[in-house]
Amino acid sequence: MLLGTPFLIRHGASQYADVPLGYFILATLVCFSLYDRSVGGGAGPLALARLMAGFADWTKNEGLFFVPIVVLARLGAVVSIRGWKAC
Repeated sequence: MLLGTPFLIRHGASQYADVPLGYFILATLVCFSLYDRSVGGGAGPLALARLMAGFADWTKNEGLFFVPIVVLARLGAVVSIRGWKAC
């Protein structure tokens, strides 16, 4: 929905880096959520989440802080829900 709004297209073309960064952060979190909810455990959403986190890292300096934070948060979530062996 966000990608279809004229606001995002207009300001993304104006080289406002916060808008694409916000999109990549949101896409990373959504892909992790889709991976957690998938029944078959397919690696597609997980690979896409890693790709989106990499794009966030590449877009702006704030993305450099996002990647280690999301890795630590994901590690903490998996350890607390599934246990250390699943990690």
